[in-house]
Amino acid sequence: MANFQAKQSARVDVLPGHASGSRAAIIQRRVDIQRRIDAHPEQINQDAAQMRDAQHSARSPTATWLRFVLWLVFWSTLVGALLAPITTALSWLAVLTVFVGLTSLLRLLILLLAVRDRPLAHSPALPDKALPGMTLFIALYRESDILPQLLEALSTLDYPTDKLEIWLLLESDDRQTREALGRLTLPDTVAPLILPPGSPRTKPRALNAALPFASHEIIGIYDAEDCPAPDQLRKVAQSFADAPPNTACVQARLWYYNARENWLSRCFAIEYAMWFDLLLAGLRRLALPVPLGGTSVFIKTSILREIGGWDAHNVTEDAELGLTLARAGYRCALVDSTTLEEANCQTWPWIRQRSRWVKGYAQTWLTHMSRPTHLVRDLGLWGFVGAQILFLASLLAALGQPVFWILLLWRWLPGLPQHPLASISGDWLWPLAIVLLSGQIAVLLTAMLAVSRRKARWLLPWCLTLPFYWPLGAIAAYKALAELLVAPFFWDKTAHGSSSGRPPGANQRNRSAQAPKSQRSAP
Repeated sequence: MANFQAKQSARVDVLPGHASGSRAAIIQRRVDIQRRIDAHPEQINQDAAQMRDAQHSARSPTATWLRFVLWLVFWSTLVGALLAPITTALSWLAVLTVFVGLTSLLRLLILLLAVRDRPLAHSPALPDKALPGMTLFIALYRESDILPQLLEALSTLDYPTDKLEIWLLLESDDRQTREALGRLTLPDTVAPLILPPGSPRTKPRALNAALPFASHEIIGIYDAEDCPAPDQLRKVAQSFADAPPNTACVQARLWYYNARENWLSRCFAIEYAMWFDLLLAGLRRLALPVPLGGTSVFIKTSILREIGGWDAHNVTEDAELGLTLARAGYRCALVDSTTLEEANCQTWPWIRQRSRWVKGYAQTWLTHMSRPTHLVRDLGLWGFVGAQILFLASLLAALGQPVFWILLLWRWLPGLPQHPLASISGDWLWPLAIVLLSGQIAVLLTAMLAVSRRKARWLLPWCLTLPFYWPLGAIAAYKALAELLVAPFFWDKTAHGSSSGRPPGANQRNRSAQAPKSQRSAP
């Protein structure tokens, strides 16, 4: 642990200051910060892109030994397919079956733990004077349509204004969002920061650019479409107070306010219920790395600076941050509070979003496996195996499942041409069928338990349709693999505001949007 921490960059130059809670104070602080950003845009961009040292960043080339192994696997597969196709196919089937089996076993183990798990306990609320200060970052890019909803949600947060600052992070060339924000009146604790555009154009780079300007003990991350529960910050503060000293972050739950919109949004909601209500808790109980969500996650500012912030070159910076914190010896707590989000309910945008997540998982695995012995030392053997299942096995399972199902259906459906593995398929496909079916049963049981605990039993029939949902993930995985080779740092941004669904209270828009211009806080 100490070795990993010592190698992190200590380049964060913190700007002193503390928001007093008044509107005038946060505007003055915003002017001070903006003046510094405008005076040193190149330095701000360079520090944001390289805050995490190269050894622990996706910007570093893949380790030589790992490139050699990957190329060896590629060429041996290609040559084997030409010279000994049956043997090569069987070898890959065996390897992928093992990885799919490990993923299924982990899910079954978490399911067993979840059945016996108790709801998160509620401690007495902390008095205002004992609450820690919080800095919230919300990275915005081309989000003009969703701004009124965001400001409405932020205005409902119940937290002392003298202990809260909320920074809207905008790019200087995003004129559309800046102009839309200029037409709105911001809550007292909210102010924009205009960041210079830089490379890579990713959310973690924007967060790193703002990190030196956080003045409070805890940093929280929200997305543009988020509607957190009003008491979420208080619950987070209580979770930190109750948690052991090595707890670096608190993750809230996510749920979709447009889950009923169509079949895709229903399946997405089921998946989120599994992930945030069951699987993350199971990983935490098993002392495995916890891939964090990209929003409603709260991190101790000192620890975030200690590990070098976010990896600006990783397009799934949240999951990578969870692994980095685990390597540094820190743990994550979960809080019983929900943030409502907008589910991607259109097929191609869903695939684009999922491909970014899969690509980020692959980047995370390649980065942290550059020195596997160090990874074993930091995580221990149990944590190392868990990381392989979470980041590598899940990728291989997504890539291999279409092939698996094609082979199985080809073998057992009548009227099809002779199976390419006809001479041995009867013996070798049964283990594969058992692994796949047991995995599907594990997913089904986990889904049904998750939506029941979420009190969304209307989703129970839709759990049976999940086998038709996973092939979309396979398409996203193949897209991610292609992008990893040609555009590894491309951020395939998710479009918000396209859903017809709205969160509770969304019809009561920020009425100050039509306030006189003299009362507005122009970015």
